[in-house]
Amino acid sequence: MNLPDFLPLTPQYEKTKAVPPWSRTPAGWCTRYGLVDELVRDKDDALVVLNGGDEVALSFRADRLPPKPEGFARAFFVYVIGWDKDGDYHVGQRWRVEPLPLGGMDDQAYEKKSPRQVGGDWIQKFNTRWVGPRMLTKGSGR
Repeated sequence: MNLPDFLPLTPQYEKTKAVPPWSRTPAGWCTRYGLVDELVRDKDDALVVLNGGDEVALSFRADRLPPKPEGFARAFFVYVIGWDKDGDYHVGQRWRVEPLPLGGMDDQAYEKKSPRQVGGDWIQKFNTRWVGPRMLTKGSGR
């Protein structure tokens, strides 16, 4: 059995670029490094807030799955709900991480309603890593 070409989604760290394709990193409180199971376990309004260069690695116990029938291949699908906000000049409030979105919000009225400035215990617990405003240019490194 041939699996689709898009499967494995393994990062290719040896193919990184010296300069990212963006020039601005939004400033704000981002999710601390470390375990974020509590943020991704349930469908709720808690978010893992990433910034340029961050990643989340997901894993599970494969030995807890039922045995695979002989001759079958097993593929996995990860369903993710999230938002992507970058420093592009077409993005409202592109210079900062907040305001954070809520599930079910009208993303076209994002700036008009300011869905969430502060709130939720998870924000104070997990968003403890400050990422300052950075302008990235060729040869600037970080």
